[in-house]
Amino acid sequence: MTLFEESIAAAAKAVAGRDWATALGIWEAVAEQYPDRPEGFVGKGGALIELGRSTEAEQFLADAMGRFPDNLWSAVAYAQLSERARNWREALRRWEVVRDKFPDAAVGHVGVAAVLRELGEIDAAEAAFAGAVERFPTDVWAAHNYAEIAGRRADWAEALRRWEVVKQAFPDHAGAFVGTAAALRMLDRIEDADQLLAEADRRFPTNYWVAVDYARLAALQRRWDEAVRRWDRALQRFPDDATGHVEKTAALIEAGRLGEAEDFLKIVHERFPAEPRLAGFGLEIAAQRRAATRADMGRWHRQIRDELARLRAIAGEDHALLLRTIYRDVLSLDPANVPGTELLARSLAALGELLPERSVECVQLCEQLAASDIERIGILSSALRRTREDTTWLHYNLADALNRLVLSGQTVARAPCLLHCFLALMMHPTGGRENEPLPRSILARELAAFAPRDAIREGLESVLLGHAAPYSSIQAAAKQLYLLPHDSESPDEPDILHLKTIAQACGLPMMRDVRAVRRADAANVSEHTAFASEARALCVPSGDRDYYLFREAGKPFTLPTIQVYAIAGGTVSFDLSRRGRTEFHIFDSNDFCISDLSCGAIPFIAEQKIEVKAHSEF
Repeated sequence: MTLFEESIAAAAKAVAGRDWATALGIWEAVAEQYPDRPEGFVGKGGALIELGRSTEAEQFLADAMGRFPDNLWSAVAYAQLSERARNWREALRRWEVVRDKFPDAAVGHVGVAAVLRELGEIDAAEAAFAGAVERFPTDVWAAHNYAEIAGRRADWAEALRRWEVVKQAFPDHAGAFVGTAAALRMLDRIEDADQLLAEADRRFPTNYWVAVDYARLAALQRRWDEAVRRWDRALQRFPDDATGHVEKTAALIEAGRLGEAEDFLKIVHERFPAEPRLAGFGLEIAAQRRAATRADMGRWHRQIRDELARLRAIAGEDHALLLRTIYRDVLSLDPANVPGTELLARSLAALGELLPERSVECVQLCEQLAASDIERIGILSSALRRTREDTTWLHYNLADALNRLVLSGQTVARAPCLLHCFLALMMHPTGGRENEPLPRSILARELAAFAPRDAIREGLESVLLGHAAPYSSIQAAAKQLYLLPHDSESPDEPDILHLKTIAQACGLPMMRDVRAVRRADAANVSEHTAFASEARALCVPSGDRDYYLFREAGKPFTLPTIQVYAIAGGTVSFDLSRRGRTEFHIFDSNDFCISDLSCGAIPFIAEQKIEVKAHSEF
């Protein structure tokens, strides 16, 4: 064997093992040592393509075609480059050049048909493959692609028939075994497919696709230990293949061999740091571990109680220390770093590893454990760091637990409580606004001195959503705005919904001075009626022209859905359709709107009576 032949054999071995870097080095040496032979140039171009260095490959293969204009394989490699770039129209043009320049070579005819197939022109592609089979009956790739395209049409019975023909005509073609097995699998003949691939694995130990499909078939059958064994065999033959490493990791996880999966994943990350298919495996391993732990409910609960006990042992009865640790990355709760903080952080991280990923399950867990408020805060705040779904109810329950700490005198819980109130209100649950009453009631209390107008708004919305009325908060806010005497004696349910007082407190136009309308007790409020969204033409109402300036007379607009509730002396509407705006409207017994706390025009609910009295009329 000459040195040239030895080099070609070494390069072919590297290509068979998909060791493209080694193959590239050999092909470069061949091209330099034998500049008058096309093999080195064609081989180097193919290796560059496989390594993803398409720009270099384009230039190099164009030069090779100029150097060897009569060489079929340089033209083939040049056409394949456009295929790899999925530039199908350019690929078709290049393959047509190959076919027309080398009409007696089957590869050009097959290449044109293959591109037609990728362009979705299945009938034209199948006719071209059939023509190639007829013209080149001894060409394996013409027969291979003619069988394969029947599968593209999902005609698996015909595909199987054609693959059997290929397998008989070309018994040493591994692709025929792979194609036949695929057709058998799609016809639900899984055992036959497995037996055929086992035979192919013995006959073609160096064929990559035989090894891959044989391992994948075990995974398809959910025979995970067998899939791992087959991937091990594949990786012994193709040690540099990223796909084998990725899919073996997945099989180890599915087999429940989590320790092995974690160790192997570290190796894979080191070898293929840019491999995108590895994303999520670490989370999946952690999730499988939590699921395995939760399978034994008693053991799982004991582990969580043990972690909670560790938290208590470190923090003692100092709830403030635990709260500072939990919220140190989002709130400045001085002192931020004191002895025990790092130990608590590690213990909280360990607790998080035991928690389920779904928010509702974390809330249910607190109930199952009969957790105290501070334990709930530890559990639910740890769950926030791990959950990948809607966190609304985590924030709601954290606000609830922190609020109880505030009421018990733990002032350090105030800032976290407000944080979770705002976050709960930011969410958009599909079931409505059931997450809002408690946070709004808390905000009404906490904002009464700091932002009284906002406190009144939050308190009113809380009342209308059915929460226990925060009358004292609204009263305190009204006093802060000097709307009520500071020394006044008020009943348990003060007449705080006097329309004049509310309008003044919110800084909105005074509309008329009317008698007080007391809000009915929340339990006695019933839905009176509801109007579906509709378009209707309304005139600009009389009243404050500046306030309604943007509304054009007679212009149709969409009236949002409004729920109307009965109260003493009239009705109350609450518009749920506009986030970020207070939509609170009170109508007297004659269906006149007598108070508006919205930030826009009133969406009137009475068609025949839409008058609003102007300032000048009283």
